[in-house]
Amino acid sequence: MRVTINLSHTYMGDIGINLKAPNDKVLNLFNLHGGSGDNMVNTVISSQGTNALSNAPFTGTFRAAGSLNVGPTGYKSNAATFADLYSVPSGTWILFLRDTVSVDVGRLTRWDITFDSC
Repeated sequence: MRVTINLSHTYMGDIGINLKAPNDKVLNLFNLHGGSGDNMVNTVISSQGTNALSNAPFTGTFRAAGSLNVGPTGYKSNAATFADLYSVPSGTWILFLRDTVSVDVGRLTRWDITFDSC
């Protein structure tokens, strides 16, 4: 499974991104990484990712941050890995982004989710 994100933002260290699965499990994909760096360009967060998130701009394939208990009510992360999301594959998947500081601006320009067959 992989989530591809294109996001323009002038300070990636302010951004948190969670994915909510149909089984109500929430995985933290991205949690305040990148400091003052800008943007996510064809950034893939994957169940097969091995690279850790560190410095912006983020281009390539990474593993999920996996931070627990981050995000607002209803979207707080409660899953440690992508595997926790798989029990109910059909239904609504929600990508939730938060900007923890209101000074900088950003825009999600595209995202998609891909399920690979085994």
